[in-house]
Amino acid sequence: MATDDKYDRQIRLWGGHGQKALMEAKVCVLGSSPCATETLKNLVLPGIGHFTVVDAAVTEARDLGNNWFLEEQDEGKSRAEAVCRQLCEMNPDVTGNHIVKNPSQVIDEGVEFFRPFRLVMACQLTEPATQKLQEICKELQIPLLCVTSLGFIGKIRVYVSEHCVCETKPDNELGDLRLNDPFPELRRFADSVDLDTADDGEHAHVPYVAILIRALDKFREKHEGKATPKSKEEKDEFKKILGVMRRNPQEGNFDEALDNAYKAWLPYKVQEQVEQVLALQTDNNKSDF
Repeated sequence: MATDDKYDRQIRLWGGHGQKALMEAKVCVLGSSPCATETLKNLVLPGIGHFTVVDAAVTEARDLGNNWFLEEQDEGKSRAEAVCRQLCEMNPDVTGNHIVKNPSQVIDEGVEFFRPFRLVMACQLTEPATQKLQEICKELQIPLLCVTSLGFIGKIRVYVSEHCVCETKPDNELGDLRLNDPFPELRRFADSVDLDTADDGEHAHVPYVAILIRALDKFREKHEGKATPKSKEEKDEFKKILGVMRRNPQEGNFDEALDNAYKAWLPYKVQEQVEQVLALQTDNNKSDF
């Protein structure tokens, strides 16, 4: 099975849940042309779960010169079977099969054939077949990708139902902890940290979040309870407080505290994208009455 090391770079891009969705996906590919196989290759390499190639074409001599997934011994045999075999060899985590049928034939079979799939990709379809396939995918609410190529000219058409996504990848996994008004458990933890009596080892391992809260307490003592630094001078003063609390330059936790000092004075705010989603949901609820 796949390991984190194998897919490490792409997991950094779309996260573990994205990789899981990819590895659970089933893709139907109508056609086995170079355009279809090259596109499918880019799904097989990152670890798509399963694919099915549908095509009744027989490998001809001209196919050997433009399709990397065909060999001389494939001539006269099913092209879908040949490319399926080669694609599966590229990634043992991926399973694939082929169906020797004309794509227009399975489109005529209707909804039931495409029901198991999460994505349909069609290559070199005629316009009437494309429109019929679009209606099928619309009914099943699965995305459809249509690709047509002719020499150096290509066209991609995407049909997909409206899908609302709100996803962020913050630089800091802790996110916004509302340090200027911490939740009770965090407040109790910060109060339990005694920076004055801690030995050097303990002092260097105090989480930077607790350091910021304690520094903010010191700032408020000097400013008669003022909530947070506002002006540049006050922010610089806050950073100086952190510098005084630090025992030596090797304490990495204080480097983190300085890098994240802005979180001590930045008020909590719902992100604009989230507000838009909430507003949209509110409008939808109103329309139901």
